[in-house]
Amino acid sequence: MKARHSDGSFRKNSDPFRYKSSVIHDFTEGNSWQYSFLVQHDPVGLRDLFGGAEGFEKKLDQLFSLKTDLKRGTAPDISGLIGQYAHGNEPSHHVLWYYNYTGSPWKKQAYLEEIMNNLYSDQPDGICGNDDCGQMSAWYIFAALGFYPMDPVSNRYEVSVPFVRSAEIRLNNGNSFRISNQTEPGTDRAEFIVNGQELENLSFSWQELRAGGLYEVR
Repeated sequence: MKARHSDGSFRKNSDPFRYKSSVIHDFTEGNSWQYSFLVQHDPVGLRDLFGGAEGFEKKLDQLFSLKTDLKRGTAPDISGLIGQYAHGNEPSHHVLWYYNYTGSPWKKQAYLEEIMNNLYSDQPDGICGNDDCGQMSAWYIFAALGFYPMDPVSNRYEVSVPFVRSAEIRLNNGNSFRISNQTEPGTDRAEFIVNGQELENLSFSWQELRAGGLYEVR
């Protein structure tokens, strides 16, 4: 993603690592690396722009392995960095589940463990960013349960290995959606099953959750 001038032309010689300076403010609370992945409404289209599943995976790997040094003038929201992934602010929160659209969906699990174990705690500074409307906390709950609304308006949840053994979501229609995690600690590759059906596309729908039933990871 490149910044534009007010006349619509693209800024020349733009720095993908720049957040802002006293005279240049290309992006709000982020830089080109973070905003280049802010396309959760069309993960397949974004994947194809990066050259398909293999190219998309390489770009995601690069995001998490790049230098993390911040330049002068960076907004305080840019925190919780793993490479150029910034867990301290919302524009990065969906990115890990993009790995479900690559040939190596299990790669997200090691980063999930790093974030859950190192960027959250029960201390006063236990959240690595601004908990806007509870989003930092909501991310933790979804990750713990093993699914995430990567595109909130799609009515679908992307799956990952939960960090709890079991849980129950009691819905306001009287149904309950149960989570059963049968994997061993440190598991990356797993089977994801909803009501006896393995999820080939690594996601399930809001309608399935609302109908109640059992989400198994094994």
